[in-house]
Amino acid sequence: MKSLIKNRKGTAEVIGTMLFIIILLFFFTNVYMWHDTATKEANQFFLKKINSTFKINQTNEAIVVTANGGSGITLSGLWVIDNNSTVNTSNQHYYADLGNVQVAAGESFNINFPITLQDGNKYDPPSGHNVTCTVINTLGIAESTIFQPS
Repeated sequence: MKSLIKNRKGTAEVIGTMLFIIILLFFFTNVYMWHDTATKEANQFFLKKINSTFKINQTNEAIVVTANGGSGITLSGLWVIDNNSTVNTSNQHYYADLGNVQVAAGESFNINFPITLQDGNKYDPPSGHNVTCTVINTLGIAESTIFQPS
């Protein structure tokens, strides 16, 4: 037994292997923790997206956005496509920044025409033109409607 304890051959390999296993354990624990955190954040974002639905309707001179999900929404932009445009025989696209308007759950927000576009100009759809209006919230959810000004 004394000769076994005094024999130092292979000690470095054993200590090196133990350190290698500890380093691997530390590395894979961090990878697992990162994956777990990323999955939780993705699930929370998905749930928030599911609960942030809205619908849009048309009134005489406005678009009414109603938050009908379980939580409020933040509106970021409005795309308007003039379907009857005669400029270069293609549809004209307009973008209005809504400035991150907060709409509480169950509440409504009116977008009145004329609207101020991102370039500072005003846009009022001509009477008789069909325009497609798409409202976008900050989570990337978009709803569209055909707006027909009277």
